[in-house]
Amino acid sequence: MSREALRAALESELRAFSTPRALPVAGENRTFHPNGHHPYLETSIIVSDEGAAALGENAASKIDGFMQVDVVTEAGKGPGEADRIKDALNMHFGRRRIEGDGVTIIVSGVRTAPSGYARAAEYILPVDIRFTAYATFQRG
Repeated sequence: MSREALRAALESELRAFSTPRALPVAGENRTFHPNGHHPYLETSIIVSDEGAAALGENAASKIDGFMQVDVVTEAGKGPGEADRIKDALNMHFGRRRIEGDGVTIIVSGVRTAPSGYARAAEYILPVDIRFTAYATFQRG
């Protein structure tokens, strides 16, 4: 399974969420300068090793993981804005299927840290979008 295809499918779905809301996204290992723009989203994708989804040598591959989306808002204004964005992420991603190039992603749920934390002049609320990705082709 292509991890690039997995990442592309997740990032595409995040853009479908963020674009109508005018939320900039700071992608993993990509240059981003917020220039005082709040709110925005920061992302990283953490995955397990690839494994078999079933028994047998022709079984499809699967990868478990999560996409962490940090909701970044201006510090000192309370958690309200970050909580609203978190709730919208939960509604958009919660328990759904995402199709990509050679990959099907099943989102099992969205989890949020009990509270956010401060970083310089920003308030950050981590949101984890948990998934299992399956190759949509058989080996062999």
